[in-house]
Amino acid sequence: MNVRIRAIDADDDEEDDDKVAKTLEELRTERLAETKRIRNLFVQASFVAAAVATVLVSKSGLYDIDILEELVGNERDPVRSLSVYGSVQKEYRVDRFDDVGHVVGRSRGVSVTSCAQLVPYTGDSRGDRGDLEPRNRDFRECQLVTEKMDVVESAADIAPSCQKACELSCTNAVKAYDKDQLKRFGFGFIEEDRTKITKSCARNCYADCLKAGTGSYNFLIPFRF
Repeated sequence: MNVRIRAIDADDDEEDDDKVAKTLEELRTERLAETKRIRNLFVQASFVAAAVATVLVSKSGLYDIDILEELVGNERDPVRSLSVYGSVQKEYRVDRFDDVGHVVGRSRGVSVTSCAQLVPYTGDSRGDRGDLEPRNRDFRECQLVTEKMDVVESAADIAPSCQKACELSCTNAVKAYDKDQLKRFGFGFIEEDRTKITKSCARNCYADCLKAGTGSYNFLIPFRF
């Protein structure tokens, strides 16, 4: 019986081991490269999805709704709801006072007195009962503006005085209330709310001031946050 016997050389075993080790290393390198490639694709897809979502929301005009607030967080301070009480009075004369406040003379012109006050809302809708006066005078700011003029022919003549008095009283009232809220509770108005309240107060005051005749007009503006 013929038996073929193959001689095994130690050098051949070493070559085979080297080939196996080389093959494993190549596989490991390829897997790492593939993992890195997949991870990069995932990151790129995430950025694309975020960009698409931003564009869609922007075009739909939904930046101010609760969906975005849930995504980016609502940074608005928990400011209490409030009501703005205001009044404006005008007279077609300018009084002159002495050092103790007595009237010592008068001249032609216009005098505008504007007052504004912010009051925390407590669930009592006083305006619904026709009550346009607050219970107290806390943080009430008033401004007197006078202008001498020989003749008042139209609302345009008193408009500058009305505008100045209303803007000053409303601005100062908002500042006084905001300062108190920050001191007592640690929360104040964001700039958007501060501007909105001030402008709304001044606009109502100005419209009442331009009404014909003399006398006092009261207004109430609710703000619910």
